[in-house]
Amino acid sequence: MNECLICYQTKASEELLTTGGCMHNDKICVECLSKLQTQKCPYCQESLNKKSLSAIYEAIYVWIAIIEQDIPLIDALIEKWNVNIQKIMPFDMVMEILTGKTSAAEAEQWWNNNPHRKAMKKTYLKINNIVYNDEQETYEEIKNN
Repeated sequence: MNECLICYQTKASEELLTTGGCMHNDKICVECLSKLQTQKCPYCQESLNKKSLSAIYEAIYVWIAIIEQDIPLIDALIEKWNVNIQKIMPFDMVMEILTGKTSAAEAEQWWNNNPHRKAMKKTYLKINNIVYNDEQETYEEIKNN
């Protein structure tokens, strides 16, 4: 068990993410990391490792894909982006970060009744340059020119 440097709560090691090459490595919890406004360490201002932030988004994508039974997204996560679904952070943490609910049934109901869920999903995906191709019914990475 370790203490998060931002919220000072005691967290299990799997709740703490590697933030990059600074001395605060492995000392910021997933929830606090997901709320940062910039990709910089809040203490020393070094850039955070992009991989750490994408781990949060991977977990969000998997949670959304499962809740919506979005098979093309699950396929894309596994095949194109090599997401190891078994190693994703605990769903209860992702669920609470996304919905603020601690019960799986309440979180699913909140998500399904949320009129903005399609826009939220699209935004979460767009953050990592992923879009849905309607014609092919697949998810693809946007290539930056």
